[in-house]
Amino acid sequence: MGLLAAFGIVGGAGCSSEVDEEKEPVDVSEAELTLRTATVLGRLEPGGVHAGRYMPPRRSAWTFTARGGDQLTVWVRSPVGDAVAFLTDAQWNVLAYNDDAEPGTHDARIRFVVPPSVAPNTTFRVVFEDYQLLPAMFTTSVDVRPSVTCSYGSALHLSGDTFPSADGCNTCTCGPGGITCTKKICACDPHSPSPGVHYVASPAQCQDISFTCGPGQVHFQNGCGCGCKTI
Repeated sequence: MGLLAAFGIVGGAGCSSEVDEEKEPVDVSEAELTLRTATVLGRLEPGGVHAGRYMPPRRSAWTFTARGGDQLTVWVRSPVGDAVAFLTDAQWNVLAYNDDAEPGTHDARIRFVVPPSVAPNTTFRVVFEDYQLLPAMFTTSVDVRPSVTCSYGSALHLSGDTFPSADGCNTCTCGPGGITCTKKICACDPHSPSPGVHYVASPAQCQDISFTCGPGQVHFQNGCGCGCKTI
């Protein structure tokens, strides 16, 4: 199953002039049937600008790699053409598309966040054509921004993820500055701790001792003391 089946298509077409208001929307399902016949021009290097010609009837395409969580911004531009761009996976399934990036332009822009489950060095393609199906030169660029990740216990989280804290009653969030957690006071009972909770010292002792938690555990401290908790 390709990424399309799991996450659907993101896209749309804008208007670049009064004439463009009558443009027919791109038929993605029909286009997907013929994208695999595109002429592959080569590999895109993130941050670079690559020039390539569109020669109908075959579309043109570039390849690049990304991983789960990467934030992609694709631009296809031309001084004379009307760019239509498709982002596909390695099997040519359409993940996103765009006609006009915004009113007043014939350039195409695609923004897409790669699903977290996607493996490193996964192949993607940028396929492009002219809306009027006329030969033209286009420049293509892709910006690949790695996602912010946070490690908590044995788990890895992407920026924006929320997850329970080790104390079981607070919530943590992964953000650009790292992990932040709410600071609610948790009810506790050192004589009957929750599963996976191991108290090492009393509240008074916690001020003077240091200890290391084992693999898959994180340090916690509450009104009953401190210790290690299995994540």
